[in-house]
Amino acid sequence: WHDSVLECAKEGGSLSVFRSREEHELLVKLAKNFGLKGYDKFWV
Repeated sequence: WHDSVLECAKEGGSLSVFRSREEHELLVKLAKNFGLKGYDKFWV
């Protein structure tokens, strides 16, 4: 799911699809590895 989620996030999509904080934290780590920013602000 990593590629599709990263693409969605790059296009300003919502990260509300995550069912757990663990999944979100994993994405934040991935995003940082890709040099993307702002993902940590999507967690509600």
